[in-house]
Amino acid sequence: QLSKKASTHSPLSQAMAALYDINDDSTRFSEDALVQRFEAIYGVGPKPRIAAAPGRANVIGEHVDYQGGVALPFALTQRVRVVFRRRDDDRLNVVSDDAPVNED
Repeated sequence: QLSKKASTHSPLSQAMAALYDINDDSTRFSEDALVQRFEAIYGVGPKPRIAAAPGRANVIGEHVDYQGGVALPFALTQRVRVVFRRRDDDRLNVVSDDAPVNED
């Protein structure tokens, strides 16, 4: 379930959002909007599920943590959202919301 809590953004995160053209458009990523776009592509069927995870960046230690080194990761306000539902075969279809749909 997507979090619905209100958030306040720091001046730094507001500046980064402006710099990278990141919009906090909660309507675009609402559960209903995500399901509507999913069903527009794959058709109506069993209710899709939604999973989300925060973005992540490392200040230091990008790869040294694999060897037990020090790392300093932090979560970003940007999130990855995945909408999915079970299929009756072994096929996996993946579509990015920011890319054109391949009809193959």
